[in-house]
Amino acid sequence: MPGLKVTYIDFSLFTAPYDGELIRAVQSLDKVESVSLFARSARNKNEAQWLEEVQVHNTFSAAEKLSPLSPALCRIMKGVTLPVQYQRLLRHCSEQQTDIVHFQWLNIPKIDMRYLIQLSKLTTLVLTLHDTEYLHGEGSSLIQGACLMCGLVVFVGVL
Repeated sequence: MPGLKVTYIDFSLFTAPYDGELIRAVQSLDKVESVSLFARSARNKNEAQWLEEVQVHNTFSAAEKLSPLSPALCRIMKGVTLPVQYQRLLRHCSEQQTDIVHFQWLNIPKIDMRYLIQLSKLTTLVLTLHDTEYLHGEGSSLIQGACLMCGLVVFVGVL
C-alpha cells in the first residue's frame, strides 16, 4: 500500500521553524511517502536551515523581489498573484494525487474560499489556527474572520 502524500501550505513562510519541525516529524512517519511545502523562498540562512531536505515549491517569487524596495507593493503583489499560487497548488495536487493539504493559515479568505472548495474535491484539507484573535485584531480582522468561519466547512480538521 503506497504511503500518504502530504503538502503543507505557508505561502508567506511566516513560520519557517514550525514548518520545518512539523514537516520533519511527518516525514519520519512510516505511512508517509512524500511531503512538500508551498512557501516563498528562504530570505536568510536561519530560514534556509529549517527547510533543508524539504521539497519547496516557491511562491510569490516576483513579489518577493519587490520587498526590499517597497514592502507595501510586495503585499499588494502577493494578493494579486494569490490565484496563480492556488492554480499551481491545484495542478500539483491533481498530478501528485496528494492525500492531505495542511494550511498554516489563510491569506485572504475571500479569495482562498474559491480555491479551497476546488481543492476539497481533490484532497483532504486541514487548517491550523494559531491565534484565537484572527490577524491579531487588525482592522480587517472582523471581515476576514467572518469569511474564515464560513470557510471552515471545507476542512476535515482544524487544529
